[in-house]
Amino acid sequence: MTALYQTYQRYLEPGFTPFDPLELARRTEEIVCRGDRRKYTKFYCTGVYGTIATGYTCGCCLRCIFCWVNWSRDFPERYGVFQSPTETFYRLSRAARKAGVDQLRISGGEPTLGKSHLLGLLERVESFELPFQGIVNLMKSGASFHVAAMSADPRIVTKQERQSLLDRLGSIHLALVSNLEEEVVDPYHTTLERLRYADINIAWSEGRTR
Repeated sequence: MTALYQTYQRYLEPGFTPFDPLELARRTEEIVCRGDRRKYTKFYCTGVYGTIATGYTCGCCLRCIFCWVNWSRDFPERYGVFQSPTETFYRLSRAARKAGVDQLRISGGEPTLGKSHLLGLLERVESFELPFQGIVNLMKSGASFHVAAMSADPRIVTKQERQSLLDRLGSIHLALVSNLEEEVVDPYHTTLERLRYADINIAWSEGRTR
């Protein structure tokens, strides 16, 4: 890997040797991708494009001299943390809910590097809207149903996330908000095991485990 860093194409200088962007893409992937994980430097909502939740990646296969991205483009081995598609989607959606927006994007590098990561992330983004589309379909069909969520448990859902949920439900129909069944997590054995496997620790009142 040291040899890769020594010969890796950085920013352009006068008299630079022309490079193959496809080869640079391959070499960049060796640095910024590990299986379906990819390096990101940060996640937050930016005001461009009408405000959008953004994940900033490391690494690019182009060397545009007018590029605004920080040095994580040219020295990707020095920046960022590897994130799985699930971790990336969680951080993007959390930033979106906090800002009350429903758009996500990847920027700061070439987003198509790391095919397995990108496809895994797109699968999770597509599923994010499916429960709400299911609610719309149930309403259109005239079915009897109610919506339940763990939104009464601040250990699982933050105030901002709860409000985003209420706003999204309200945009479909206000009755969904007034009839929302808000729940808290109960410490069933399987629940505790799944939380443990996910490495999530939450406090319980004494005598509440089941």
